[in-house]
Amino acid sequence: MTAVGEDLLAVHPGAIAEAALHQILDLANDAGSEDIRGVASMALASIDMHRHSRRGASRGWLWLGKVTSFAFPRCFTAQWGEPAKNHLCFTVELTEASKKAIGRSVEIQLPDADAEKLARQILRLVEWRKAGGPR
Repeated sequence: MTAVGEDLLAVHPGAIAEAALHQILDLANDAGSEDIRGVASMALASIDMHRHSRRGASRGWLWLGKVTSFAFPRCFTAQWGEPAKNHLCFTVELTEASKKAIGRSVEIQLPDADAEKLARQILRLVEWRKAGGPR
């Protein structure tokens, strides 16, 4: 067996699938195919969700909340002298979390690229439901 084949056998199948989905997503970004980007990003989100759900019996990482503000822009820089990075922000009041966290407000800060990706996914889901998808 070749060294590449031995390397593949040593890697968990989920990691191979995730790496393949990242490559598909990169190719779809270059080719401009919105449908392929949507499917690949949803599959990656599903893998990530399953990874987090297997961490143990404690589900303390799962927080639910309601948005309590409009979206607003902010710029952040990691170090002095670096160019500022644009973010889209909004506040959320936690509705389901640990006892100490319920009722607290947190600010969600998304880089512009992530906010744009999230907005496209939300629009696709809304259109899918309007077209008769499951409720």
